[in-house]
Amino acid sequence: MLDPRRIPFNPKPPPVVIEDCLLDRQPTPFRQGAEASGIRFDSDITPLNGVFSTESEINFYRIMQESLNNIVKHSDASEAQIRIGHDARRIELLIRDNGKGFESNASQASGSGRAGFGLTSIAERARILGGKHSIKSVPGRGTTVTVRIGSSHDE
Repeated sequence: MLDPRRIPFNPKPPPVVIEDCLLDRQPTPFRQGAEASGIRFDSDITPLNGVFSTESEINFYRIMQESLNNIVKHSDASEAQIRIGHDARRIELLIRDNGKGFESNASQASGSGRAGFGLTSIAERARILGGKHSIKSVPGRGTTVTVRIGSSHDE
């Protein structure tokens, strides 16, 4: 799985890094780091080859990276799920954990309130991609980050 602590040093991930990091192929620093964290990561990823421009792919990757960093650093989760799917009209990223959660409000989740830099970064990158995001967290029940990009992201 993923080692979110090592990914920040890769400023321009290669085009297939998302799939390479998450799919059960050979061991990668990402998978090895996740396993070392004690969190069981489950993933369901539709390959994104050719879906994004290089710049957009990097922004999408950074949203995923920040979300996973937050799980490893702050959640105290035992399990997390990563889902990436797309069709001809939209792309959806869902990252969920069963951790301790946090008190959130609409302004934090939108990136307009007093949120941490990571949550603000997720909001800004989703906006750059022309998408919408939501961050839902309940103390004691975990956090879910959803990003929808494309013509049906308002549904």
